[in-house]
Amino acid sequence: MRRPLIFLLIIAVVSIFLLSIFHQEPPKTEARTLRLTCMNQIPKWPCEDYESTDSKVIFAFEQAIAGGEKQPGNVSYIAEYQLDLIGEQETKSYGFGLGPDRTWNGSFVKFTDSSTAYLLDKEVANGLREILGK
Repeated sequence: MRRPLIFLLIIAVVSIFLLSIFHQEPPKTEARTLRLTCMNQIPKWPCEDYESTDSKVIFAFEQAIAGGEKQPGNVSYIAEYQLDLIGEQETKSYGFGLGPDRTWNGSFVKFTDSSTAYLLDKEVANGLREILGK
């Protein structure tokens, strides 16, 4: 009589554990607004200011930043955009560049450490270009 009860208890615990792993809420973001301010001074690369409160757009940019590959050494960087992720408590700001060429990687620097650059995959950069209509 005890064995079936223990067995059922073990199955219940394992089931709850597996459900907790596979039933995760989509990531929530602190940012409520994404704002890109054109800082481009290269006439061949026109850009426009852009703002969005769409959580999918904000998430796409946050994921791109989270996946950026840190580049070795110091960098001197002129940003195409100032990217601000604006939340209720804080704003995170970056110098951000995609450029017009779809064969290029994107890049960014954190304004808190503008001497370190991060590189974005071409596919990620192209996804962001799509959002911006480039």
